[in-house]
Amino acid sequence: MAKEDVNKLSALLGFFLPQDMLNYFEVVDVALTYNDDEEKDLFPNVLDLYLDEKDNRAEEMKGLLKPNGFTEETVVNDFPVRDNKLRLHIRRRRWITQDGTNLVLDTIPLVAAGTRFSPELAAFLKEGDGQYASYSEVIGNLVRSKGFKG
Repeated sequence: MAKEDVNKLSALLGFFLPQDMLNYFEVVDVALTYNDDEEKDLFPNVLDLYLDEKDNRAEEMKGLLKPNGFTEETVVNDFPVRDNKLRLHIRRRRWITQDGTNLVLDTIPLVAAGTRFSPELAAFLKEGDGQYASYSEVIGNLVRSKGFKG
């Protein structure tokens, strides 16, 4: 894919991803999973975006940390996109220090504390009493309140 096409794709995906996500991660794959049993869930299809962390080391850290692969992926639920659930499969970079210690730099929060939701989606789902509502329940109520069937 030409560099110009990659820039256009990244610009488009920036509208669907949590704020600043593309500053820290690059999209490495996209998959859409179709579910024939549409009655089980309001959004039966799933859009999976696979992201790998970019090299976000500060300049002074480049000589101190060496690349050591990626972590296992973390799956994060985010806002639905066009009647599809959106799941982000995120792998952070692992680093090894000069003394052989493994390190993962925490440059951007991936999930809200105690959830598997992006911080933005968790804030949206949080009820007035501080508890998280069911993803399907809140989204379903929102959709039905706007007069859509689902």
